[in-house]
Amino acid sequence: MLVHETCSGLFTKPPVITTFPLDKTTSSDLVVIENIPFSSLCEHHFQPFVGTATIAYLPNDRVMGLSKGARVLDYFAARPQIQERLTNEVAAYLYEQLNAKGVFVIIKAEHYCMKVRGVKKHNSATITTASLGEIDKQDVLSSNQLATNLK
Repeated sequence: MLVHETCSGLFTKPPVITTFPLDKTTSSDLVVIENIPFSSLCEHHFQPFVGTATIAYLPNDRVMGLSKGARVLDYFAARPQIQERLTNEVAAYLYEQLNAKGVFVIIKAEHYCMKVRGVKKHNSATITTASLGEIDKQDVLSSNQLATNLK
């Protein structure tokens, strides 16, 4: 299970990002994919952390297949990890692969190392963000119900 599922990101190649060219009929405005579930493994305590991610990007000349954001998240989450690094890795990989004008990633997760050991604080959540390029964080935060979901 650890090799083939929980830590498979250590032994596999990153996903290929399918993209489609922008044309006159394709919007070049902000794309936001929210509430993407994931699980990972805390590298310090080997306890799971689970949550959701929001991936937003501002296309340059291409848009990605919508499932690819979730695949990138799963790839980087499938290894012993800390949430801060996970957030940055997803943003950096998408920014590079998409040649996007900007990328913004938000991850909200509950850490079992905080729930079942140490301070034992149930229902606490950690929110991390990563922003690269020309993207307005406020545009992302105000899109749909995202601002409400982070409360």
